[in-house]
Amino acid sequence: MKLEKLNSTRYPERALTIPVAPNPYAIWLGRVQEMFPSYEWQLVALPVLAAAGLFMLFFLWREFNTRWERFLLLGSAALMALAVGLDFIEGLAFNHPLNVGAWFGSTFNFTIYSVKHFSKSLEEFLEMVAMSVLLMLFLHHLIYLSGPRLTLHFFNDPAEP
Repeated sequence: MKLEKLNSTRYPERALTIPVAPNPYAIWLGRVQEMFPSYEWQLVALPVLAAAGLFMLFFLWREFNTRWERFLLLGSAALMALAVGLDFIEGLAFNHPLNVGAWFGSTFNFTIYSVKHFSKSLEEFLEMVAMSVLLMLFLHHLIYLSGPRLTLHFFNDPAEP
């Protein structure tokens, strides 16, 4: 059993020593984290977000009826997947074999800063385009569902200053 000392900065004379048993789940998760080459948030959140995205994709596929709407839906999903892939590559170590940015920088004589900067800019741009296309698609479908005319009414409450 390992002993771990809990130090107090305010009262160092009251520091505790408590026994800590090794947790097999923590050991397993630590090994998985060591094997994952990129950002840790992707290891934790990406499966949940990918499942939600696939659910949304299948649901919207059934909701949208025209080829153009479905094409924009798939295009938006593809742009978002490409942005997440670029984010994965961005989190890799410089000498990792999957790091395309390092290869690009060494092949075309760019600095590491330039490659990382433009990679982040491209990733954020793709995310914004994907979300803009998706929001435009939702607005187009809302207008389609509302019939020939969509009216919005804004009322001013006289009680507010």
